[in-house]
Amino acid sequence: MSDISKSMADYLETPGRVTLKAYVDANQSCVNAYIRQFDNATDATKNLQKKFQAAFRSKHPNRKRSPDIKLDLEEAWIETKVQRTANIQTGRVSAALLKAGGKKAVNLLKKAPPNSDETTAVPIKANPVCDPIQPAGPSYTDISNASLSPPTEPAANTSTAETNDTADNHNTNIINDNVEEENTEKLLFVLTEDEEFKSTILINEDTPECFKRFREFQEESFKIVKEKGLFVNRDLFQILSLYNIVLLKKNHAYPQIDFSMINDELSEKFESSPKIEKSIFMEIIQIFRDDIRDRDELKISLFDLYKKANKQDRRVIDVMINLLNKLPNEEIKDHDIEEQELIVNYTDPIISPILHDPGHDKLFIWLNRTVLQNYDKRPDAGCVALKGKRLDHYVGFTEVKPDYKKKDTVKTHEDLLRLSLFGMNALEEHNSECILLLQVIGSSMYVHGCFNRVEGAVVIVELEEFKLPMSLKDLPGFVMSLDKLKKVGHFYRLQCFEIVGQLPELKTFKIGMANVFLQHTSASLMINENFDSDVQKDMEMGLNKIVPEDFPYIHTAEGSDDMPGHLKSGIVGVSLNIPITDGKLNLGTWQGIYLCEHRNSGGSRRVIVTLQGQQKK
Repeated sequence: MSDISKSMADYLETPGRVTLKAYVDANQSCVNAYIRQFDNATDATKNLQKKFQAAFRSKHPNRKRSPDIKLDLEEAWIETKVQRTANIQTGRVSAALLKAGGKKAVNLLKKAPPNSDETTAVPIKANPVCDPIQPAGPSYTDISNASLSPPTEPAANTSTAETNDTADNHNTNIINDNVEEENTEKLLFVLTEDEEFKSTILINEDTPECFKRFREFQEESFKIVKEKGLFVNRDLFQILSLYNIVLLKKNHAYPQIDFSMINDELSEKFESSPKIEKSIFMEIIQIFRDDIRDRDELKISLFDLYKKANKQDRRVIDVMINLLNKLPNEEIKDHDIEEQELIVNYTDPIISPILHDPGHDKLFIWLNRTVLQNYDKRPDAGCVALKGKRLDHYVGFTEVKPDYKKKDTVKTHEDLLRLSLFGMNALEEHNSECILLLQVIGSSMYVHGCFNRVEGAVVIVELEEFKLPMSLKDLPGFVMSLDKLKKVGHFYRLQCFEIVGQLPELKTFKIGMANVFLQHTSASLMINENFDSDVQKDMEMGLNKIVPEDFPYIHTAEGSDDMPGHLKSGIVGVSLNIPITDGKLNLGTWQGIYLCEHRNSGGSRRVIVTLQGQQKK
């Protein structure tokens, strides 16, 4: 007898009136396990009703009256799909992700060696990344004005071995230089004698020097981990290198490796994002320039401003309204804000308006640890793309730690390791171009972009850092961070939801052709160089020269930028044909697809992709 049949039989032993709803309420976990197998809530409901009726007739064959089987399983079915999708996504992360879960995962797997003063993680598997990462696909970005961010300064010339040996003598907190570590334990990564490491870095004459040096860094890290192991809170750069991940944190660098060119190139994708419209920004400053006395009056002022703002600036206004609803008047003294309170009152009011967009099938969801099994393998939150009525794939992950844990560098670095592995896995599984990674520690939020690279590495770049407001008194100062916040939203929508990542069917084609068609008349599509971001800026400058905005156009009803947008769209075009080979768009090494926005505030754009060809057997 199956679990569902047994639970129904047990329930029908209950004296009194029986109903399907009462049974479901009393056996939620068993019911969830049963209904998750169905493709939709309607089928799940019908099957459960039939099963309940059959169990009732078997128990009471002489009764003429049937039980009440009215039931709405829509919400319960969706919840099981959220859990199942999260299980699939995170279950594919390598076993090394388990060891990043700390003592609990180690004890569960019973891998900790006896008589050791340090916590030893589960050994890294041979070939941490089983298959080499393929060259990155095209990136998709608009060609708006950009400003370069300052390059990351290389660290002093010290060898990897020296860094490893002397790290105990100074602050090793790579997340926040201003916080001294205060650890009571360490988490050690070790390898057994028979385990090997395989680098996926592609070395040829075109490989940048920094990646050639990184290959040497990987080999040195592998020697160290074989000889004596690596510590999460001391050797995170080395550990990540064994997964072919380059981590570029501000004010931290690899010894003798200059990644400034790569850092600038990838940071440019963020820095080129538009700021809040100047008039809207100045009005927000005006609203919050004086002491905050009446929250309702401030919200009314923001509602009035909401009417004038464009769609993206409205998201930032939503953040300010949320904070007015959530923040205390003053920062609470002698009170440790726990993780759940930090999420509900301080973090979610800022993140959700920026990343949660159900109208365009983009969700930001907190993964409830009390519901999901094996929570050691879960991020605290995820950004997920919908396909129809189903969760399709994750495009972002978030980890949160309360402020009083910021000195516990094992836990904070563990979170960054987990985020990195989640990001790497999502890139590989869904052929994505970029994954958004957010780490919150108390009042500090760190924004990272996780990128695929043609050289065979995954590169994680720290893009921005925010200070979360902890009371209403912090809001006037937080206003100055709103430009950065809008950039995060723009970067997320543009870089993490590229065309290829939303075409899982592409992988099923052996050979064929993809037609990419843009359904708009003031934007365009083109294929061009995707390596140097200066090409994008020069391309926009050239188009503006060819099609000047100050020409005496007649069609000006929608603004001075409208007709130039139509002309640029006509010149560049809105359709591309790209060959498909072995489940990938067969673009050149340096080629990428540009979505060129020709309006100052164009809003969302819709692209239709048609795939034709021979599918894999």
